[in-house]
Amino acid sequence: MDAVIPIVGVGFSIWLIIALRDWLTYARFAGWFVIGLIIYLAYSRRHSRLALVQQASSDGTSER
Repeated sequence: MDAVIPIVGVGFSIWLIIALRDWLTYARFAGWFVIGLIIYLAYSRRHSRLALVQQASSDGTSER
């Protein structure tokens, strides 16, 4: 029963994407998706715990 809601959510999302008829809508979606992905990757690269540990070890200090 726990898997029903995620499966329904994925199915509904796929149905919404398929229901889009205009190519301009797909282009806008792809553009916003790429912009969001770039922002997400740029933020996560600078704020990840691994980056902080590597930065601390290169500075000669250790993280507590």
